[in-house]
Amino acid sequence: MKGVLLAAMLLTPTVASRADPETDPTKGAFRSLGYDEAIKTARNGKQVVLICFHATWCGPCKKLQSETFTDARVMGFLRSRVVAIRVDIDTAKDLVKKFSIQAVPTVVFVDPDRGEIGRVVGYQNAEKFLAEAERLSRK
Repeated sequence: MKGVLLAAMLLTPTVASRADPETDPTKGAFRSLGYDEAIKTARNGKQVVLICFHATWCGPCKKLQSETFTDARVMGFLRSRVVAIRVDIDTAKDLVKKFSIQAVPTVVFVDPDRGEIGRVVGYQNAEKFLAEAERLSRK
């Protein structure tokens, strides 16, 4: 019986509340820009765009948000080295298709000419994410 209950709990979709912008611990690290605006901002600042494709129902996305993106070193990187935006896969089908997103979370690095530099798929802890993000943002 406990196994059935546990399986039902694991298979039941969860509903996440949207983060309050005023209390979001990553406030300032991710910008409230659309894709085209992010490209323009990156071009002007000679940076790359970091697009975090996520879903409100995605457990690994929540973990990436709450553990990796709140790390002080990662937040410093996001604020200073890239133009970071979030894209909900359930509302931005055009970008999901454009970047052939097959799993979430997927973090895609894009140059100012809209070419994909590389991507990180799945949850990564702060150390691993930062190492890969620094490598990809140098290209």
